[in-house]
Amino acid sequence: MENSGRIKVVHIITRLDRGGSAEVALELSARLDHRRFETSIVTGRTVEPPYDLEAYTKRTGVPIAVIPKLQREIQPLDDLSACLNLVKYLRRMRPDLVHTHTSKAGILGRIAAKIAGVPIVVHAPHGHIFHGYFDRYTTRFFIWLERLMGRWSDRIITLTDLGKRDHVAYNVAPEQKFITIPCAIDLK
Repeated sequence: MENSGRIKVVHIITRLDRGGSAEVALELSARLDHRRFETSIVTGRTVEPPYDLEAYTKRTGVPIAVIPKLQREIQPLDDLSACLNLVKYLRRMRPDLVHTHTSKAGILGRIAAKIAGVPIVVHAPHGHIFHGYFDRYTTRFFIWLERLMGRWSDRIITLTDLGKRDHVAYNVAPEQKFITIPCAIDLK
């Protein structure tokens, strides 16, 4: 921890466009106790944010850094650039914990956190890509990547017990690394 005594948390997400994973990252960052946690968000290009991101930062005090090459599409050179920029950001920020959201940000963010020496890494896949998205060989490659990244994750948060069972069945990580936390909805 830094001199402030607060735990530094960096959330990494590919984009903050409208959708569940973006809402979770924004709400979680805004609602953490700011006396105990110093929180920031790193994202790629966001086309349709659920909020005005500048107004969000003013309202919550949570800064948002943009790495334009951090994007959902697979682009090897852009992905390498995004990962290197994440490493630089994490080395500069020196967080106590990195929390990655979704598959692409989860892979690049966990690699960057490992290289930058971040002590605790938490990943929330917000679902999975184990079947139905890609051909058999691409799916196998992503499962292999998730297994590697599972080694570099201290905790993996699934939305459902079924998601946890799927990850364990594919040997992504040992069962004790998983915790199920369903997304909460503020009914107000």
